[in-house]
Amino acid sequence: MSHTYAKVFPSMYSGSMYGAGMNVFAVWGWILAHKDENDELEINTQKVAHTLGGTIEGVESALAYLMKPDPQSRNKECEGRRLLKISEFGYRVVNGDYYRRLGGRRAEYWQIWREKQRLKSATRATVAQQAAQHCATKPVTQTETETEIEIEKKKKERGLIAPRRRFAAPSPTQVEDYAKSINYQLDGQLFVNHYAATGWTRGKGATPIKDWKACVRTWRDREHKEQVVAAKQETNEETVARMRAEGLLHD
Repeated sequence: MSHTYAKVFPSMYSGSMYGAGMNVFAVWGWILAHKDENDELEINTQKVAHTLGGTIEGVESALAYLMKPDPQSRNKECEGRRLLKISEFGYRVVNGDYYRRLGGRRAEYWQIWREKQRLKSATRATVAQQAAQHCATKPVTQTETETEIEIEKKKKERGLIAPRRRFAAPSPTQVEDYAKSINYQLDGQLFVNHYAATGWTRGKGATPIKDWKACVRTWRDREHKEQVVAAKQETNEETVARMRAEGLLHD
């Protein structure tokens, strides 16, 4: 016996079977899953009970419910019965053809809907791809380049863009004059020789110097710190000498 695909609709649970109980719905679902293309099947109550985890009596009670007339059923065929007994073990689902046709219409609807969605996705992907290709292959015209140059020029004229200044190495005299202006005594030639040897770069990363005056200030601050440390060390030595003289400290 070959089985067919069984379509289950929400109306099965909210129609005239509402309140029939889990036992009836479990058996009815098993029947829909096992009927053949002619909506017929054989039912072994012992096998069904074992499969569903119920009792033989429970299966027989559900079959009796499904085979009795239902005046509230929307399908009036066979007085609303859902199942007919056609042999000792054989049964036929009464409204199987009706739901099969209904399921076919819904399946067709969803098939058309999925095809439309696929076409929409393909169209969006094509448009996005064409836009990306257009942006990637669009040449920069001479007019656009000239326009950018004009904008840059106008910004410089209005003072919106600071002109770029190239670094110029100072002379020893310039270094000494600046150092004097900040109350610092510095050998200008020593300073110039030091940075000329490094290609006017500073630090381990050989960063190009942009402002030599900032370097002069750095030298001043570093020398000041060294003098402070030396003064503290000298003070400590004087303190130790005094304590030894007073007998407060012994070697």
